[in-house]
Amino acid sequence: MKIAKRTPFEGAPVITTPTVLGCAPGKPFMLRLSAIGERPIAFSVSDLPDTLSLDGQIISGTAARGEYTFLVTAENAKGKSQSKIRLETAEGKVQRTPLMGFSSWNAFGTTVTDRDMIRTAEKMTELGLVDYGYHYVNLDSSWQDKYGGEFDAIMPDPIRFPDIKGMVDSLHSMGLKAGIYSTPFVTSWGCPDDKREIPGCTENPEDGRFTEGYYFPIGQIRKEKNNVKQWTAWGIDYLKYDWTPTDRINAEIMREALNESERDFVYCLSVAANIDDADFLVNNVNSWRSNSDTDGSWSREKEIWETYKPWQKYSGNGHYFDLDMLSIGEGGLYKCTMTDEEKLFQYSARAFLMSPIQLACDFEKATDFELDLYCNEEVIAVNQDGLLLSPEVIFEENDLTVYKKPLENGDFAIGLFNASDEVRTVKCALGGKFSVRDLWLKENVGVTEEIRTEIPPHCAKLYRVIKTL
Repeated sequence: MKIAKRTPFEGAPVITTPTVLGCAPGKPFMLRLSAIGERPIAFSVSDLPDTLSLDGQIISGTAARGEYTFLVTAENAKGKSQSKIRLETAEGKVQRTPLMGFSSWNAFGTTVTDRDMIRTAEKMTELGLVDYGYHYVNLDSSWQDKYGGEFDAIMPDPIRFPDIKGMVDSLHSMGLKAGIYSTPFVTSWGCPDDKREIPGCTENPEDGRFTEGYYFPIGQIRKEKNNVKQWTAWGIDYLKYDWTPTDRINAEIMREALNESERDFVYCLSVAANIDDADFLVNNVNSWRSNSDTDGSWSREKEIWETYKPWQKYSGNGHYFDLDMLSIGEGGLYKCTMTDEEKLFQYSARAFLMSPIQLACDFEKATDFELDLYCNEEVIAVNQDGLLLSPEVIFEENDLTVYKKPLENGDFAIGLFNASDEVRTVKCALGGKFSVRDLWLKENVGVTEEIRTEIPPHCAKLYRVIKTL
């Protein structure tokens, strides 16, 4: 399977920071400006609000309610590039584009340590992944020990996580953000082998409202505020909140606790959101899941792929349906059995359908193909596009789906997804004469009125379409 080679440290700068950002008024803001290109790259910013400042390539500070536009310049020995960035400051505006980063679960499972997280961040920096926009380093379950501490909150395992704040500070010093995992259950999924159980954000006695269909009990004693205070003290930036069925009542209780925090939290619900709660989700959470965990197999990927369509009209504008973390590459939890074509399908689905993109492998073992897959700035630009609109189906037949997505600069993108077991021939009329670019190859197709191509089984192709003058 041929795709373009990654070039994180070659050529003139290409800014990869999204053109639309968000934060809550008065809460700490941190942004690592990102660009690929030959090193060193010098960053400068004009028209930045007085309450924000640039140190090297990290912008930090706070901002008052409002909307601000500033100009970022990245310059190296080969040239320079500029990008206008809009910062929207209001409650609920954090993480306007889909989150990009890393999740520990598939990579390290229940054996994860603070050193695994720090080394992962270092490796992401060394490989140039952070320069493409992968800025979140999210710790999944198994960090938990028992309640205690200043806030009577869940404390970390003292052996594997002796100093979570120190770990978070290390991530922040790199300009990266830190995530954590919890649940409203009394006990949590993801218990390490050396423990009988690990706690969630409630305690017994059991709350009788949440019994039928619930995987574990949910308690009457609510500890959401306790835990948010602890996460705030540690400097956490993201919460994966995980239970089934993923009901609105428990989601709202945690939402209120996060709103009261002195920090902004990206808020992700997992794993069984109900479409009857769609209006709540699009107004209160950044992303939500209604699908099983990835497990490195094509059969599971196809199941997850099919969960998106009912949610399509609700996904966009800072609130996105989550196709779950990638299961590409080697890790500690699952063995990836997918072909390169299937890996490309999995990544393309998340990129094109505006899902969060969370890598979840051991980067020490990543292949060149996998790194090339993660590091295509033209594909990532579609996922991070500032128009914040999800794509629409323009053709569907026998496991072949064609999506069209409008883009901020007036272009549009076409995604061709072949989930069938056969080679499919596609002729996609464009409605006029356009210049077409193959995003995975990073090659111009030419000026044409239609896309004609063959797609292997379990594979995808992505195109950017530019109207000619």
